[in-house]
Amino acid sequence: ERRTLDLVLDNSDGALRHDPFDGFWYDKIIRLYRGIKYWTVDDISGKAVQTEYEACVGVFMIDRIDAQYFPHTISVTGRDFTKKMLTSKLERSLQFPAGTAIEDVIAAVAANAGIFGTILPNTGLTVDSTTVFERGTARWAVCKQVANAANHELFFNATGYLTMRPFRDPTTSPTEYTFQTGPVIGNLIDYKKSSNDARVFNHIVVSGDDEVNSDSSGSSTNIVFAEVRNE
Repeated sequence: ERRTLDLVLDNSDGALRHDPFDGFWYDKIIRLYRGIKYWTVDDISGKAVQTEYEACVGVFMIDRIDAQYFPHTISVTGRDFTKKMLTSKLERSLQFPAGTAIEDVIAAVAANAGIFGTILPNTGLTVDSTTVFERGTARWAVCKQVANAANHELFFNATGYLTMRPFRDPTTSPTEYTFQTGPVIGNLIDYKKSSNDARVFNHIVVSGDDEVNSDSSGSSTNIVFAEVRNE
């Protein structure tokens, strides 16, 4: 999954009922938006004008719901629609004819998993007829293998559409998201800094074979050894 969800919802008014009978349950889809409100001054009237802007940052299926009695909150975790394709398995072995376009394969397999919103370009690339997928294989694994073999990545975008595109070179591709802190240019509402000493050592020993001084059998005649301490 490219996008995951972790929310704590205020339920002090009891509007969310954690039960399967017309309540807040796993058949629900959460569409998460983030936006801003800002004011500008109209050049003609001189009055302040409020403008709103929002964007969808993800569409999620629910994995877990925890309802807490006090404080009255509901915690929700979820994943994007990749979950639907991961939990949908092939009923029988599957093989596509040679020459089938990879976007047609992905669209067909995704549709069998209940995914119909797709953004799949016409690549002109086809699948190899020797590729066979066994019964019980997750449909996501089928689509991902077909896409990766053609040097394409597959993911669900922020609006919930199954998207395929060529892998991007990180050295030449433009930056898509920039996360910064600060009162002027910051776009993070919160952040947490954490560290631990799991890989901090005060005594390290390194050893290995001396490949230069080896006998005719290839065995090393010397052991290279180094040690460092920080007291």
